[in-house]
Amino acid sequence: MGHIEVPFKATGQDGSSELDKEQMAINQQKMEDHVRSNGIAGWFPEGRTNAGDTRQVDVFRAGGFSIPANNDVEIWCFAFQGNDVCWPRSAPAGGRPSRIMGKIFQFCESSKSFVTANCQSNEDDGGQAIRVLLANSTRDSIQAAVDEINAGSQCGRRSGATEGEEPLLNGGA
Repeated sequence: MGHIEVPFKATGQDGSSELDKEQMAINQQKMEDHVRSNGIAGWFPEGRTNAGDTRQVDVFRAGGFSIPANNDVEIWCFAFQGNDVCWPRSAPAGGRPSRIMGKIFQFCESSKSFVTANCQSNEDDGGQAIRVLLANSTRDSIQAAVDEINAGSQCGRRSGATEGEEPLLNGGA
């Protein structure tokens, strides 16, 4: 499938992660070359699985948005809820009964048009302002979709759970 690793040097006790920047530059170029040859690319901009409240989307790493910042591409978003019940973060394997719900939507048809309409920065910062804009804007859109999924849903409940029964969040019993 052509998966490209995001190489981390080490993960600290506090959950911070430092990238192996040299290897990441090589991997990022492979992905960018693929996109430029009309390939499709997908990634997880949080950089890790959510260790907290999975109803809150983690911060997106701006560096992951260099491809849509440097190339005019469509951006599609995927928002899911209930995955953490099916496969809890600490479990070696998934498959618990759960109700997973999702929403897939187009964020923009043109990353360049979105940036032109929304970027206020005129400074030459190496594209950082554009990457941050794309990261924060897509994160906010996905959070809105997650909120919509969770509003009144039984997402995360075990199959057959009754209306009054508490949902299984974060792998709870």
